[in-house]
Amino acid sequence: MKQFFPILVLVTGLYTEALGQWGVQIQGERHVVSTIPSVSSSEIGSDFFGVFGGVNYFFRLKNYRLEFLPGAGLAYESGKFPLIQSAKLNFKSIGPQIFSLINIYPFDFKNDCNCPTFKKEGNTLKKGLHLIIDLGFRYNIRNYADQEQKTGQFYTGFGIGNDFGISENLTISPMILYNFGHLDKHLDSESYPEFSHQKISLGVRLLYDKNKGRKRRY
Repeated sequence: MKQFFPILVLVTGLYTEALGQWGVQIQGERHVVSTIPSVSSSEIGSDFFGVFGGVNYFFRLKNYRLEFLPGAGLAYESGKFPLIQSAKLNFKSIGPQIFSLINIYPFDFKNDCNCPTFKKEGNTLKKGLHLIIDLGFRYNIRNYADQEQKTGQFYTGFGIGNDFGISENLTISPMILYNFGHLDKHLDSESYPEFSHQKISLGVRLLYDKNKGRKRRY
């Protein structure tokens, strides 16, 4: 029994630490879909809006401000999807997805404080401004009037955000993201090419860290 005690302590410690580094992310999204010019002689396009909500986990490199926030969430959209040049289909879509944000802090990159940004001292802009790389995969379930379409999409993107400490344990981070490179299949895939799918998102992330006793950023 004694030989398992150190393992139990380690696992318990990691689990407890993990509980205190979760965040919640919500955002509004504007989507733009259009035919790919290089493979289509006609231009067909549309735009629609959606919302996204998810949770993510925070960890970072020890001596550098390179932070990773893997997570999972659910997106919802509704609007009109292009059918032909003169017609569009009404649809509603729900899409579970997994993703990972990579945050890079260019003005405070070399920092040996292994603590969340909101606990650091210094100028808010210097300590909080970060560039974002957004990577993920989404499974779309799109419902039209009498049909259902299921597709999987990898996506990538970039953005910018800033951290604001609102308490010793809590930070709020508004951000703007641009995603590109989506390939969205049409219902009638034999008659029409794939569509490019881009989106612009305005969002906010709320991150909680249970660790106390360190100075936070003002």
